[in-house]
Amino acid sequence: MARDTDLNGLMRRVIYSKPLNGIRWAIGEVLDTNLRKLAGIPGVISVISPDSYQPVEAPWDDGAKPQRERLTSKEIRSLLQQGGKEALLRKLQELRSRSTPRPQPERPDRIRSQGALPSAAPESGIQPATVQVKDIHGASAAWAKGYTGAGVTVAVVDTGVDFGHPDLQGTQARIPSGPYAGWPFAYNTLSGAFYALDPTMTIGPDNYWDLVTLTWFAHTLPVTGAACNGVTCTAALTLDFTNASASTLSFVWPDRSRSGQYYYTVHPDINHLIAGLYLSLGYAATVVAPAVVIVADEAAPGVYDTVYVDVDFDQNLTDEKPMRKGSELAGADLYDAAGNPGADGIWDLSAGMLSWIADGVNPPPGVSALYPGVAVPAAGRLISFIGDEDGHGTNCAGDIAAQGVITDPEWVGPINPLFAGAANIGGAGGPVLAGMAPQAKVAAFQNGFNLPFDSWVLAALGFDGVPNSGDEAQIISNSWGASGTLNDGLGRHLPLRPLAEQLLRPQRGLLGGYRERRPRLRHGDGARRQLHH
Repeated sequence: MARDTDLNGLMRRVIYSKPLNGIRWAIGEVLDTNLRKLAGIPGVISVISPDSYQPVEAPWDDGAKPQRERLTSKEIRSLLQQGGKEALLRKLQELRSRSTPRPQPERPDRIRSQGALPSAAPESGIQPATVQVKDIHGASAAWAKGYTGAGVTVAVVDTGVDFGHPDLQGTQARIPSGPYAGWPFAYNTLSGAFYALDPTMTIGPDNYWDLVTLTWFAHTLPVTGAACNGVTCTAALTLDFTNASASTLSFVWPDRSRSGQYYYTVHPDINHLIAGLYLSLGYAATVVAPAVVIVADEAAPGVYDTVYVDVDFDQNLTDEKPMRKGSELAGADLYDAAGNPGADGIWDLSAGMLSWIADGVNPPPGVSALYPGVAVPAAGRLISFIGDEDGHGTNCAGDIAAQGVITDPEWVGPINPLFAGAANIGGAGGPVLAGMAPQAKVAAFQNGFNLPFDSWVLAALGFDGVPNSGDEAQIISNSWGASGTLNDGLGRHLPLRPLAEQLLRPQRGLLGGYRERRPRLRHGDGARRQLHH
C-alpha cells in the first residue's frame, strides 16, 4: 500500500512496516466480510494471504504418489490445535509405523571398490565416473577461471537452513559491522513479525506447545536453586509447564558464569524433539519434552554470551559444545560410519544455529530494520535460533555452497549411479554433493516465503536497512514451487513480483524459478547424513 494509507481499522492485531520507496505493508488479521472494503481503500495496492494462490497438485498414477514420512510445520500446528500434544504423537506414531526400513546391499556383486564402475552402464550410456553435478552445471569450468563464489553472499529465501550439516558448517554469512557485528546474517520472518506485533510471543518452557512452529525466538527463565561448585552446576528444571511433575528433571552443566545467575529455556525446533523421540533419546522419548538450553555470562558479569543445548537429551550439558558468537553451531555424534551406535567425528543430530543472544541494548537483529518501535529484551532473556522447518532450504544451500564433506551414504535408495556417493552399493563414489559456489556464504531466511517482503528487504538492505552499506546479499535465491505441483516457479507469490521490484529497485532485481529434482541434503530426522535423489 502507499506509505500514508489509512486502513480505517479494518485490520486487527496489525503491524506496519517502515516505508520503503513510497510503499509499506501491513501484517495482521482481517474478517472475510471486510476483505472487499480493505481492497477498496484508496492507496491499497494488494491484499494477499499466505494461503492465496495455492498451486494445483499434479495428477499421479495409482500407487505412484510418494508417501511422506515427515510432517510440515503447518501440519504440526494443525494437529496441536485440534488435539494437543496427544494428537501429534498419534500421527507421528502412524507415520513411523509405515516408514520403510533403510535399504541394505542385496547382493555381494553390487559391492565394488571406490572408483570402479558398476557392471551395467546407465541407460543413457554415460559412465557415472565421468558425470558430476558440478560439471553438468558448468561449475568446474567457472572454478578453473577463478569464480568460486568468494566474496559473494547468497540469501536463501526458503524454509531455513540447517548449518549444522557437515557440508554447510562454516558457510553462514556474517554481519560485518554495527550492533550485530559478528552474528550470522540470518532471519526467521515469523519470529520477527510476531515479536514486532507482541514481544511476549516468544517460546519457552511455559508455553512451548502453544507457540512451537510459530517462532524460534526463545525467552529464558531464571535458574533457581542451583548447586554450583566451581566446576559444574546442578538444578531441577521444568521443561513443560503443562506436565510439570513429569518434566521437572535434574540437569548438570559447566559452572562458568561470572555473575552466578544462569537462565534456561528449551530449544524451539520441533524437528529436533521428533528426532530425539524417534531415536529413543532420553527425555525426548520418555517425557516428550524439548531439549533444555542454558544461557551463561562467561566473559563478564551480566554479559550473556554462551548457550549450551542438551542436543542428545541426556541431562548432561558438560559435554556439549558451547554456542556463542563466532561459533554458533552444535550437534551430537551418535553413530559411527557404519550406522552403529558410536562416533565418527560427524554430527548425526544438529542443534541448528544460534543467531543472537539479547544484550539489553538492541532489539533482535533485523526486526527493527523492518518495523518501528521494536522492544529491547533484557540481557540474556531472549535468544534466537535458525534452522530448517522442512529441509528444502538446506537442499538449496547445499546446491550453492556444500563443502563435499559427506561421502558414500548407504541408507538411501534407490541409488542413482549418475550422482556421487554410495560407492559400495552401486553409486559413483566420492563426496555426495559439491556446491556450485563453495566459497560463497549463505544468508538464511527461514519461513522466507511466508513473509516474502520481509525477506527480500532484509536480504537487499541488510540488518541496518541502509542500501550498499556492505551487509547485503548480492544474490537472492527464491527456489519456490515443487516438482509435483503445477505452477510457475514463484507460484502463489507471482502477483507480488511487481511490488517486490518496486521495493528493491535499484538495489536488486528478482529472479524466480522452478524447483527441480536434484540431490538433496536431508536433515532433522535423526539420519543426518542421508542424500535423496
